Amino acid sequence: MIDRARVEALLGEKLASEHVRERQGGGGKTLSYVEGIYVIRRLNHIFGYGGWRDSVVEMTQVADDAKGKPQFRAIVELVVAGLGPDGRDWMVSDVGFGSGDHEKGPKEAVTDALKRCARRLGDSLGGSLYEKPDEDGNRSGVAAPEPKKRPSARAKKEDAAVPEIELVLAEIQGASDAASMEAIKQRIVAMKAEIGVEQYAGMVDAWKAKMKFRQSAETGA
Repeated sequence: MIDRARVEALLGEKLASEHVRERQGGGGKTLSYVEGIYVIRRLNHIFGYGGWRDSVVEMTQVADDAKGKPQFRAIVELVVAGLGPDGRDWMVSDVGFGSGDHEKGPKEAVTDALKRCARRLGDSLGGSLYEKPDEDGNRSGVAAPEPKKRPSARAKKEDAAVPEIELVLAEIQGASDAASMEAIKQRIVAMKAEIGVEQYAGMVDAWKAKMKFRQSAETGA
């Protein structure tokens, strides 16, 4: 049985500013976002391994993006056990987009769609980033930033690893057999020395959650 009071408290927590990233969007606008690895770790922390699951409902190649790269659209469903009325499962779906070749593009689209699903659950899962900032650039659902420090070489290396980490997370979501999961595990281990502790732990959490879901599905079958 889900502890609703605990879950609601965690979902309503302010998003720590250290997890917010920025990128340039169309028209010169600066867009704020959270990484897929953060969303997966937060879902695991709040609901536990096996307490949520996601699935790709549809994957479509659409028109090329502004740089001429193939663009893909994914529709993903996120299901959280016991979160709905009367303890029923709660489900939401959303669409995400990704650009790149036929490996990178679909994976980016799946991660983007999962993040858009998760944002509907609360501020701590990115919902606060859709709030319009005030004149000082602050949002009520995002915690005030810590004083800025000069990024270390390690921090720069961790930031550079984000695209590859996003790909691995998408591979975990799409893996359908034991051989694929083992290959992903070996890839995660090989990346350990090149990424941050939290980044590594996040990928391990995601891998464990998928394994638990697969085992539960096999047992149920």
